[in-house]
Amino acid sequence: MTKILIMRPVYILTILVLMSTQLLAQLPEWTDFNKRQSIYPNNRYLVGYDTVSGIKKDALQPSFDYIEELARGELIEKVQVNVTSVSTSETKDYDGVYNDFFKNETASRSTLNLVGLKNLQYYDKKKKTTHALVFVERIELIRYYRAQVDQYLSKINNSLVEGKSLLEQQHIQESFSTVFSSHSLFQEVEQSQKYLTALGVHSFEELRIN
Repeated sequence: MTKILIMRPVYILTILVLMSTQLLAQLPEWTDFNKRQSIYPNNRYLVGYDTVSGIKKDALQPSFDYIEELARGELIEKVQVNVTSVSTSETKDYDGVYNDFFKNETASRSTLNLVGLKNLQYYDKKKKTTHALVFVERIELIRYYRAQVDQYLSKINNSLVEGKSLLEQQHIQESFSTVFSSHSLFQEVEQSQKYLTALGVHSFEELRIN
């Protein structure tokens, strides 16, 4: 009887150790496509994910850096495809011909600022596989680019006011230079508006969301 009582705690401890080992070996839910879609729904998040196998422990960091960059590229591409679609639809002339110069200029300025980007990493020791996930809430980017538009429009307004004042003082050349200097700001406003559209903002009410 005493022997049975002594063995029981050992038996229970063994079971607990095995259970904890099994739990530790389980992959995070975000490594599974369907679960990832559930955790980070497309209407709320932009997500990028990548994985690579055959990675030894001494090569973990380079592998994480590599696949995280790929995941980031995947995330950006999701927005960029929509931005390109918006740009293309807006650069048709009345004959249905594309303005290639405008499209190229737009593409060259397309650098998405991933404000609020977060990342997760996991290494599967058993399969020697690294996993990387990057994600950002759409609302974070919307707020950022909404603020950018407001900032650019404020600067444009200041340039126009200053240009008008100079013109009234007969400083025609200075007035022209001041107003023309805001040209790049109009381009920035246009690009930010394209990002907002690509992020799902289609109305003034949505643009002003807190």
